[in-house]
Formats: sequence, structure tokens, C-alpha cells
Amino acid sequence: MESTNLSYASLLGALKNTYKNKSKLEKDVKTMNANLLEQQTLYLQMLNAQKILSTVAEENTNQVLNFITSMVNKVLAEIFSHDRYTISMKRKLFAGSKPHIVIELMDSDGNILDTSVQVGRGLNQIVSFMYVICLIEIRKGRRLIILDERLDGLHQEAKRFMSHIIEIFVKGGFQFIFIEYNLNNIGKLYNVEKKGNTSILVPVDGEYDNSCIFTSEVDLSLMDENAESEDEDVEETTI
Repeated sequence: MESTNLSYASLLGALKNTYKNKSKLEKDVKTMNANLLEQQTLYLQMLNAQKILSTVAEENTNQVLNFITSMVNKVLAEIFSHDRYTISMKRKLFAGSKPHIVIELMDSDGNILDTSVQVGRGLNQIVSFMYVICLIEIRKGRRLIILDERLDGLHQEAKRFMSHIIEIFVKGGFQFIFIEYNLNNIGKLYNVEKKGNTSILVPVDGEYDNSCIFTSEVDLSLMDENAESEDEDVEETTI
């Protein structure tokens, strides 16, 4: 009889533990369901926010691309008035995940041209020049551009027109430093002169016609065909 009572007591204790565990599990399940519902609501909100941001980003990107395209095409239309060129900018994915902006150049017949072989270097330089200016303006970066012979592919008339474009941007707060020939009608001109082992900048007063300038301190003896070499008596040694 005593053993039977013990068996009932053990069974009753086990049932109590099972009921307690069941109650705890039910409470945990209820809490997890509430958390799941909250997370699902948050997920839906994030999806909607992502859609809104994507829409805004899409609109902003289109505005940026349209702005750059219109600026470049206006300049191309002025310089190449007889051979009409226009650019378009398209977004493409490389490797399925890396977005790139691709610039395509078209002629007046709508043919897409290979800029590396079908047009001159000057046209590419104009597109690059205007593209950089537009990006600086859009990003509100420092309006300082330094170019080392980046317009050397343009003929003189095209450079004269570009100087007017540059003056417009200067009035808008841009600053330019050019190392360039045939761009002598804007800003301040400096000639680079070498004295010994040091090169210095010498201001150029008046008009400059791309001829060389030498100061009185520069040694011109090397240009004199009749000048005698001081090293005539020096024996040459080959090592």
C-alpha cells in the first residue's frame, strides 16, 4: 500500500511539473508570437521605407543625369554646330550588382560612336571637363579645378569658346588653374622659367602669343651657335 501511495505521489509530482512546464511554454509562445508580430510590422515598415527611398533616389539620380547631360550637350552644340553630337547617360550593372554610369555619344543620325576611335580627343576632353564641373556643382565640393594640358586636343576656336564657358563658371565661384597653350585671353598668365635647378613662375604682362619668354637672368649662351664650350679641353672618359 505504501509503495502504491509513493507511485501516485511520484506521478502526481510529474504531472504538476509537466503542467508547470506547459504553462511556461505557452507563456513563451505567446511572447514569441507578440515579438514576431512586432518584427513583421517593422519589416513591412522597412520595406515601405525602402520603396520610398528607392523612388526618391531614382528621381534624384535622373535629375543629376539630366542636368549633366543637358550641360554637356549645350556646350557640344555650340562648338560642333555643323556636326551635331549629343551624349546620353545610362545606368548599367556590371557583374550583376555593381552599378555604373555609362556615357554614350551619338551623331546627328543617332548612331552610337566609339569615343576611342571615331571622334577626336578634343571632344572627349570637352565631355570630361564639363562632367567634372557638373559633379563638383552637384556635390557642393570645393570649386577649384587644376588641369594640366587637359584641353590640348581642342583647336584654337574651340578653346576661345571654352574660355567663355570658363568665365561663366568663374562668375559662379569656380577657380581654375590651367597648364595650357592657346588659352591666353582669360585670367592671369604666368610663364614657367627655369633658373639653374629651380623653376619659377613669372607673371606675363600684356598679351601673350605663346612665344617663349626669357628674363635677363636666364643664360642664353646655349642658344649661340658661335659660343665656345668651356669643356673643349676636358678629356672624355668612357666607363
